[in-house]
Amino acid sequence: MSGLRFVGYRNNKLNRKGLKDIYKEAFPREEKIPFWMLKMLTRDGRGEFYGVYDHEELIGLVYNVYYKDIIYISYLAIDDTKRGAGYGGRILQTIQKKYSDSRIFLCIEEMDPNAENYEQRVRRKAFYESNGFKMLPFQVKEGIVMYDAMCVADREPEITRKECDELMKHYFGIWTFVIYVKKYTDKIVELFEKK
Repeated sequence: MSGLRFVGYRNNKLNRKGLKDIYKEAFPREEKIPFWMLKMLTRDGRGEFYGVYDHEELIGLVYNVYYKDIIYISYLAIDDTKRGAGYGGRILQTIQKKYSDSRIFLCIEEMDPNAENYEQRVRRKAFYESNGFKMLPFQVKEGIVMYDAMCVADREPEITRKECDELMKHYFGIWTFVIYVKKYTDKIVELFEKK
């Protein structure tokens, strides 16, 4: 067994500030949903925010979104002082084992060779591939960031673009989905111009 404990944010009296600190440090601003929104969507049951502990020590966080038989690992981060110790792989293996009957996917920064951090993106993709993930044939746009989608390779049927959109609509609600995820600004302008 992995020896890791996943403690839900609502029950996590141990270190809520630590979770928020890891979240703030681990992701660039353009990739973060406001922290208050994560908490709200957790209360609504659309997602679950976990602190990951090795014994009593907070080592990372995971934020999962659930829809039908699909689990979207929206955020996975390890405390910067604990990186390189194998925790990320252990967390992914634990999730895959716990949800063995579910299809699991996540998103990584797109493999753009012109990106400043391209080498880091390649290493991140290789990390997920070494932990049983494969590339999906579509991308996901959240806010202003385009991502490549990956899923657990041995789960069938493969997650489709349509299912991904349905999950996002379920999670965010239709209006937030349209504004935040799809960025249909031209459609919104068109809608208001008709009035």
